[in-house]
Amino acid sequence: MPPTPSAHRHAFLLLALVVVFVLRPGATAAPKPWLKLEADDFTIYSDASEKQILRCALDYAAYRRAFADLFVSPDRTLPRSVLLLFRNDAAFHDYVPDRTERGSNARLSNYSFTVDGSPVSAFSLESGRSRALELTFEFETVWALERLGYAVPIWMSQGAGEVLSSVTYGKGVCIVGGSAGRNARTDLAWPEFFAVGTLSDSYNDPRNLSDFLAQSWGLMHWILLSDAQARERFTALAARLAHSSAADAVAETMQTPLARFDRAIQASLRSGARRKIPFDDAAVRASFHLVPAPPAEVLIQKSNICVALDDVSRGDEQLDLARGLAPDLPMAQEAWARRMQREGQRNDALLAYRAAIAAGSKNVTAYLTSAAARLDDNRSRGFDEAGEGGTQGTLALAELRQAIALDPFNPAAYAQLGRAFYVQKEVTPADLDELSVGLVPGPAGVPVRYYRAMLSVRLHRSDDAIADLDFLAASPDSDERLREIARDRAAIERVNRDVVVGESFLKAHNYAALRVLASAGLSGPSISDDARTRYAHLLALAAEEEAWDKVKALDDGAHAAALDKAVRDFLQGYPDSRHRNDAYELLMRTAFPDRKPPPPPVR
Repeated sequence: MPPTPSAHRHAFLLLALVVVFVLRPGATAAPKPWLKLEADDFTIYSDASEKQILRCALDYAAYRRAFADLFVSPDRTLPRSVLLLFRNDAAFHDYVPDRTERGSNARLSNYSFTVDGSPVSAFSLESGRSRALELTFEFETVWALERLGYAVPIWMSQGAGEVLSSVTYGKGVCIVGGSAGRNARTDLAWPEFFAVGTLSDSYNDPRNLSDFLAQSWGLMHWILLSDAQARERFTALAARLAHSSAADAVAETMQTPLARFDRAIQASLRSGARRKIPFDDAAVRASFHLVPAPPAEVLIQKSNICVALDDVSRGDEQLDLARGLAPDLPMAQEAWARRMQREGQRNDALLAYRAAIAAGSKNVTAYLTSAAARLDDNRSRGFDEAGEGGTQGTLALAELRQAIALDPFNPAAYAQLGRAFYVQKEVTPADLDELSVGLVPGPAGVPVRYYRAMLSVRLHRSDDAIADLDFLAASPDSDERLREIARDRAAIERVNRDVVVGESFLKAHNYAALRVLASAGLSGPSISDDARTRYAHLLALAAEEEAWDKVKALDDGAHAAALDKAVRDFLQGYPDSRHRNDAYELLMRTAFPDRKPPPPPVR
């Protein structure tokens, strides 16, 4: 039977659907596989093309090179960074809310955060690679300066980020200092500008932020690019800010009065100040390792974005999928540990981090968490006890050294290293030297300095301990409780030092010097009862030893009567003296001058 018209119509519709399916495969095709690029100090995950990934990788490598040249001394390093590059806005905004940037009407194309202490930046290439990278560079500059121990105000770190955001490369160099059409406005009076903080309207109100950023950029462009001494000048400025106003610190560092700041900044910009830094882009490109990204790793990175944006349930879903694909993956164990921490399951988090370590994790937080737990669990009455670390203290020390090997100069690692050394049974000068490597300016260096002081105490290096404790007692980076502890401990160490010096005076029979020392200690401000007792004891010892010296001076065979009286007076004045037996022997000799001494003991 020939087909009916209705059958023809159905056949045509079916054919049309097939044609649509063939011509529009994107509607149901599997998503484009992600790639993973490994570089020396960063990792990129992306669903973009290889060409796009490589270009972003070179841009980012140039930024890292420029940052290191400007701010990182040869003995310092930064941890690895992670970049997530989405090839289109739709995929990016599936994870990151679609909103505008602060201070502009531009659509948000970047989101940066940290995971276990390392920076992660996600952005869309469709909205503009350059702008997304600029925002990434700004975020990482602010983060990295703090990570390196620079305790600087936001105008300084944000301004440095603005300067570095325009880094370019080519012909064997990367170049810092391009203006990219920017205008260094100074709309804010300098006292008002220097007072801006992260909570200020000028920083948080989009209508004012652009003015603040432009002024920060111009100021830091002048400071960083005046000559080749950028790092030294930046470090000097950071140090001056600890005890001077911002205006005075900048004026002193730049040898320019406040009234001439605007003119100096404009002159610097007109001069085309630039910094050219060697950058072999061909060699850098050759060092990249581009491979298909393991799906579980991509899922975990997306989970991290969700959690950072408080979309925890979706982040957990992504993590569950990842663990289903690769349950033993160190990255999966680490993400599970963070999840357990969020849920208050401390022990499960600890077990997960230790499982990650056993699986070969290079996550510093895993080692720090495990080591800190060992030290915490070994505490006596809630305090670290010197010399009481035992096996757990030894294991913690090994884990902390591994963490530092993975991330040299990590401030948190060195703070815990100080604890681990303190509870070891024996402390050596080499331990003190090892800990001192992690001492940095600012708040990050406070716990390291404290434990260095306590190690100096255990090594009987009172002068070194007092120097560190006095620093902590006066430092604005110390909280009030620590300042009080440092003052009290420094006072104790001063007494300890004086006692040691006083005992040396005793041995040298220099009683006058001992009296001066002890009297000065007793007259000190706010002296404790214990210190008063110890200084008084030194004075008593001086009197006793001086009296005994006078007794012995009469023991020359010509002053028997005077010696007898002197001995009796000494025993009456110092009945518990350590010289008591010798004094009684002298009495016997004066009473019975012909008495033979007892024979020597038979050996």
